[in-house]
Amino acid sequence: MRSPSPFRALWGANALSNLADGLVFVTMPLVAAGLTDDPRGVAGLATTYALVRLLVALPVGVYVDRLDRRTLIVVANLLRGVAVLGLAVAIQSGLASLAVLYAVMAVVGVLESAADGAAVAVLPAIVPGDRLDRANARITGTQLVADEFVGPPLGGILFALAAAVPVYATGGLWVAAGAVALALPRRARDAPSPPQRRVRRRPCSARPRRASAGSPGTASSDPWP
Repeated sequence: MRSPSPFRALWGANALSNLADGLVFVTMPLVAAGLTDDPRGVAGLATTYALVRLLVALPVGVYVDRLDRRTLIVVANLLRGVAVLGLAVAIQSGLASLAVLYAVMAVVGVLESAADGAAVAVLPAIVPGDRLDRANARITGTQLVADEFVGPPLGGILFALAAAVPVYATGGLWVAAGAVALALPRRARDAPSPPQRRVRRRPCSARPRRASAGSPGTASSDPWP
């Protein structure tokens, strides 16, 4: 299957975004562990992220239905990138705190809900219905590999270099994802309805049909009543 350019843009943006997800979920607890000795403070990052996503699920869904999904994907990724790059600067300059980490994780949770919801909604609008299953499988497979198998070990390796390195990498990946998503079509909202084929109905013939050629004794039938 030769994927259309809009699908490649969505696929690429999702791959970059999911790789950033894998990095951030390893990096943030490591950064937090360097800021506090309280394990509850470290564990609370994941709780904050999950709770924020739960609370904003319905409001974000409303905005996904009303707003341009391409714009949502681009803006959500760019804002995540800017927030995390700001955190990287704070870490490098020694200004980071646990409160800043919690705030960044909350922002990331809100924006990720928007980006993920818009990506799911825009897919049927850019992929034909008969290719939708394959497109979903490709995106899901890429997400699994990037988020679970590539991002976490890469985050650990980069953190060994310096605490700010994987944070810079995460922010850069989200900015790149937003840039790639610019290739999506504008106003990509709902999937186009399939064209309706006009069928001309033939009037019924009162005369008996002749047997079809090559099939003696078998009368052909009119498909229309």
